[in-house]
Amino acid sequence: MDQTILVTGSSSGFGRLIVETLARRCVMVVHVRERFPEVVMRTENAGANAPMLAINHEMGYREYRSKAEYQLDVDHALRWSVAT
Repeated sequence: MDQTILVTGSSSGFGRLIVETLARRCVMVVHVRERFPEVVMRTENAGANAPMLAINHEMGYREYRSKAEYQLDVDHALRWSVAT
């Protein structure tokens, strides 16, 4: 999932929103784990997103699967296919 957020102005309140959302998420995760230990919860983050990975680690998530995604320019692919 790709997300893009455009925030203009330093007093937009976006930072506060993120902190409050993460706090609610932590409370929810703890509640679910205590009440329903058999439930498996997943999250997906880019390996390059160290801050989010650190938060997930703090919340008790652990890596169980990884994947790689590649992008290829269509023109490059067409040139390569004609050359071979």
